[in-house]
Amino acid sequence: MRFRGVGRVVLAILLVAPITLSSWFPGPGAIAVASDYESLMREAVSKRRAGDDTAALKLFQQAYELNKTAKALAQIGLAEQALGKWSAADKHLRQALETGGADAWIKKNRPAIDSSLATIAGHVGQLDVVGQPAGADVRVDGESVGQLPIGHPISVTAGGVAVEVSARGYLPIVRSTIVSAGKLTRELFNLQPVAPVVERAAAQPEAVVVPPARPEPPRESPAASNPSSAPADSNAAGASSSRLPLVLVASGLSVGSLAFGIVEHLAWQNKVSSFASNASCGTTFPDKGGTGCQQLYDDGQSAKLRAFVGYGLGAAFAATAAILYFTDPSHGTEPPRVACAPTAGTTGVGCAFRF
Repeated sequence: MRFRGVGRVVLAILLVAPITLSSWFPGPGAIAVASDYESLMREAVSKRRAGDDTAALKLFQQAYELNKTAKALAQIGLAEQALGKWSAADKHLRQALETGGADAWIKKNRPAIDSSLATIAGHVGQLDVVGQPAGADVRVDGESVGQLPIGHPISVTAGGVAVEVSARGYLPIVRSTIVSAGKLTRELFNLQPVAPVVERAAAQPEAVVVPPARPEPPRESPAASNPSSAPADSNAAGASSSRLPLVLVASGLSVGSLAFGIVEHLAWQNKVSSFASNASCGTTFPDKGGTGCQQLYDDGQSAKLRAFVGYGLGAAFAATAAILYFTDPSHGTEPPRVACAPTAGTTGVGCAFRF
């Protein structure tokens, strides 16, 4: 009996030992991830010392995907500051301080992080986007920042920014605004719903059913008795339909202007991306970093201005086409009527149309 009890104890130890050892000693996968993280961090720091901040930023981001530490997040923010990505740098450095209060690296480098935030503060402002409907997508300079209601101001790079608010079933709004460094700018967006086609069709008068009239002897038409009335009617018809070419022209100009705005918007985003990805360019450098950088920056600003001019002209031509169409006198004419009744001597029904 004594040996049997000892055997049970030994068996229990053998079963529990692997679980305990696995908790004390990490597996090969965890060790590999930690090794890759450290390797990426060392390589990124080396790139930063060599002045290649763009490559360093990509390596820091890869390291953060392996191990989401406050140190890696702070290094991302510092690299973004060096590249002039002020709003992203402000966001990531503040997140690193919030999540890494107990991190040894954060404590050691807290003065440097605070100094960077003070520098960044001179290049960012706060943008508060409010409005309706709830759930509408909000984009700033083409980047999604959330949905209404956001509930807090957004840190953006100071200067001109493009704000777009859109939602299914509503007319989107694209607006350009100026955000000053260190100040709060509030923009209100109230999207208007798109009128359903069914409601417009329901507004048309229904067909009127009238009993068949007795046949009358043929009478001379007013046009035959008074020849001068025929040209007047034709002139009225021509006047009522003369706005159609203008509507088509305004619609075509609206589509062309919107297409021009979209093309210039894409060109603007391309210039911004090229400027940001060039380590030698920056808004704080003299002449934006050199002649090439200054030209790239100016081209981007010109494309941005042309994009909003195209959007504005497109909206103006669209409004003109709508006004011409809905104020056309032909819409006020009497609608056609239909009369249906049984036909004598047959089993069918006869219908007549009156215009």
